[in-house]
Amino acid sequence: MEKKSVLIAASGRVSRLPPYLFAELDRKKAAALRKGLDIIDFGIGDPDLPTPDRIVRAGAGALADPAFHRYPRNEGSAFFLDAARSWLSGEFGVEAGEEMGVAAVIGTKEGIAHVPMAFCNPGDVILTPSPGYPVYRAAAILADAVPVDVPLKRENSFLPDLDSLDPSALRSARILYLNYPNNPTGAVMPLDEMKRVVEFARREDLLIVSDNSYSHIRFDGQSPASFLQVEGALPLCLEFHSLSKTFNMTGWRIGFVAGGAGLVKAFMSAKENIDSGVFTAVQKAGAEALTSCGDASATCSRCTPPGGSSSSKA
Repeated sequence: MEKKSVLIAASGRVSRLPPYLFAELDRKKAAALRKGLDIIDFGIGDPDLPTPDRIVRAGAGALADPAFHRYPRNEGSAFFLDAARSWLSGEFGVEAGEEMGVAAVIGTKEGIAHVPMAFCNPGDVILTPSPGYPVYRAAAILADAVPVDVPLKRENSFLPDLDSLDPSALRSARILYLNYPNNPTGAVMPLDEMKRVVEFARREDLLIVSDNSYSHIRFDGQSPASFLQVEGALPLCLEFHSLSKTFNMTGWRIGFVAGGAGLVKAFMSAKENIDSGVFTAVQKAGAEALTSCGDASATCSRCTPPGGSSSSKA
């Protein structure tokens, strides 16, 4: 019997994905270098300082411990989660009571991408800042949701003009992605504006996904801020914190999410079916970063004057 020829093609959702911006820039950079051109790289951002020695030593010591060679806990080890809670308290005054959940993520890129799988049905709208991190749109598409741009314009200080959004899109909206301090504009969101966003999200029944990867990279002299500081935000917010830029740990792939306990539990119900958590030795390094930064022997972007490191999105 003659075998029937079958064409195996990518799914419709994959075909709707735009090329990943930073991968495209890497290809263009490689082509330019092959031609012998001298280039300045404005692509993916890697801090130009090494990971602080104390963090490296903590990771190396944990790597040699056989107890850490087994599967990690999906939500993260107690010592890492305790360090994350203490860091939130010290940096933002956010106290982790029973109503707040915290979980480790394999870098915030992975965590952000998993959110729509846990909270969206096909056809739901996800509000994505434009310009913004490409993963917000990609995460929507891969969950069969519909990304709708929220323009960030200079005349509005690159803050989202939520009142101008299409009412028909709002009726189907489930998630609002936000990223402040913002990449690529550098804008920051004042606490009063955060309060207004929380009120808007409550009124429109939206989940706020705050990508706070750049919390400590700001140049206005103000203290870092968190949506979790806003009264009433906890039941409708998931906030992601990355150790990549704050602690020069881009390659280690570790961060955490904090928010309403029920939201974190729902998020983890999707995530734990897809991956097996953060390698425990890396969590040891992460816990050291969260507890030791600010010591004179620790050098990272949080305690280095502006200009000492690069801080574009990974």
